[in-house]
This record gives sequence, C-alpha cells and structure tokens, in this order.
Amino acid sequence: MQTDVCFVTEMVFQDPQHFASVVKGACIEPCQLSHEPTFSELLRVDFGVMCLDWVKAGSAMLYRGEMPSDSYTMSFVVECEEEGHSFNFETDFVSGYMGFFPPGAKLDATNPAGAINALLTVREDVFREALKVYVPEMDQLLSGGGFGMEVGRINQEHLRSLLGAMRRAVESYDKQSVKEIVCRELGRFLLPTYLAALREGLHRGGVKSLGRVLTRYKKFCATRDYILDHIREPLFVEDLCKSAHLSERGVENLFKDMVGTGPVAFLRLQRLQSVHHALLQSDPEPGKVKQLALEAGFSHMGHFSTYYQTMFGESAGQTLARRCEDLDVDGPLQGDEGAALSASASASVL
Repeated sequence: MQTDVCFVTEMVFQDPQHFASVVKGACIEPCQLSHEPTFSELLRVDFGVMCLDWVKAGSAMLYRGEMPSDSYTMSFVVECEEEGHSFNFETDFVSGYMGFFPPGAKLDATNPAGAINALLTVREDVFREALKVYVPEMDQLLSGGGFGMEVGRINQEHLRSLLGAMRRAVESYDKQSVKEIVCRELGRFLLPTYLAALREGLHRGGVKSLGRVLTRYKKFCATRDYILDHIREPLFVEDLCKSAHLSERGVENLFKDMVGTGPVAFLRLQRLQSVHHALLQSDPEPGKVKQLALEAGFSHMGHFSTYYQTMFGESAGQTLARRCEDLDVDGPLQGDEGAALSASASASVL
C-alpha cells in the first residue's frame, strides 16, 4: 500500500492517563494495576489513512472502552511473557496473539507489565478495499464485534521483522525527516503483512477459552463492573460476594488471578487515579487536594498521601501545580472531575 504522508511521534511517559490516547481515535479508560510509578513507551507512525501505535507498558494495565468508530484495528502482541486477559474476546493471550476490532468495537482487556503491542488502525474504506485484494473470502470480518486468534510462527516472524525495522529506523536516524522517509517506505508493507497474519489466524480458528475460564471471566467482570458502577458510594465486601456468587476468599483469589491485586487494592487504585485526573484538571487553590481526596473516599489524609506518593512518584500538591494542558491527552478517565466518591470510616467498607 502506497502512503503519501508519514508523521513519527515518540514518547516515554510515566502518567497512566497517557494510555487513554495510545490508540489513535479510540476512547479508552486506562487503569494502572501497579502501586508504583513506571515508565511506558509509545511510538506512533501516522500515515493519514492508517496509523501504527507501538506501545510498551511499564505497568500492568486494565483497558476499557471503545476502539475507533471510523477504522478497523488489528492488535498484534509482539511480546507478552505472562498471560493477558481479553474479556471481550473471552480468552487469555500471550506473544503471537492478534485481536481484530471492527469500528467502534468494545475493548476490555488486561496487559501484564512489560507487554508490547503493535496496533494498526486503518480507515474503514481503505480496509475494505484492501480486504478485497488480500483476503477476498473473509467478508465475515466486516460484521460482528471482533475476535482474537493465534498467528502462525512464520507470519509472527514477518510482523516482528517489519516492526523491528521501523523501530530501528526511528532509533538510528537523528533527523526527523529521514525517520519519516524510511518509515513511509516500510509502511507500504504494513497492511499486507497484518492481513496475511489475520488470514492465517482465521484459517487456524479463533482462540476460545474453556468453560471454566469463561465462568471466571464472567464472575470477575460482574464484580469489577459493580465496583466501577458504585465507586461513588460506600462498598461492602458482602455486596461484591453477592455480585460474583463467591465467598470473600473466592472474590480475593479471583481478582488476584485476573488483575494481580485484591478487590480492596483495585478500588484504591481506581480512586487514586480519579483523584490524579481531577487534580490535573483543577486550578491550584487552598484545600483542593483534601477536598478531592475526601470525595474519592479517602477518610485518612496521611494514608492517602502515602498511597499517592508511592503510585505517582510525586505528592498530590505537586500534581496540582502542573498545568493540565501539558498532558495532551485525548481520552477520559474513570470518574468525572469533582465526582463525589463517597467516604466511610466503617471497617466493613472497601
């Protein structure tokens, strides 16, 4: 595929909110699943009608949202040593997995720390024309909510070789214009290579989990969604157990299996990130940090300060001092600015 334009953007970032915009045109709500600050990387090569986003996550992440409404997206897992979970495709995944997302498809997945994904987003009309040429028998791709598949070894090698060449081009040349010329030439092979992997993966059959895994997925999603839907209210362990039809220990083990942390810590991470986002949107004024922390459900300011400093590598006051426009972030985070997340001092409340 011939491309006339090419813009290369590189970014190393620590703020998890940047994950809201790592897929061009998508609307993603990211949640960092680690309690300490980590550095992540993004390489974006934008060809206008399609865009490659190469993302390395420093932390384990949970992504929820929708993929671009005007484009098809193919997400190739370049590297993933530990299992990730795709809740919308109901499958686990490791290196060599590919997810296919029609326009506006749901995204609901976790990535372990260190995972590398290369997402190719292609404008709808361009993708349909390319499909006629490279995968004419795959009309069913144009309907449904997407699916996941395992890519064969040879096509994995082709993808990694092409993606590696683009990475080396960006790292090897100092001049931005040279980087973009080389990437534009390599970009001609991106869509055919992705479609070849997609075609083979479909012939091999989509990846589906066993029944017992699907049951655990459904229980986790029900409990997680209950937390997110009631995050502005006091939450009780008993309510979580009812939502998943599990014991307290069962809920604890389920969360540790799916996201690497228990439900109490998961809720704390969500609330910390909602405060972080609100601080970045607020004007500095006396008492603002305390106000937002209390609204988020933190009844003990000393504990809040410790949790916040540990997770973001700076105090909440330092975050407040930064200008929100410096972030250049497109997507929303869980919870609106100033949303009241109820606090409670009861020991049985999460």
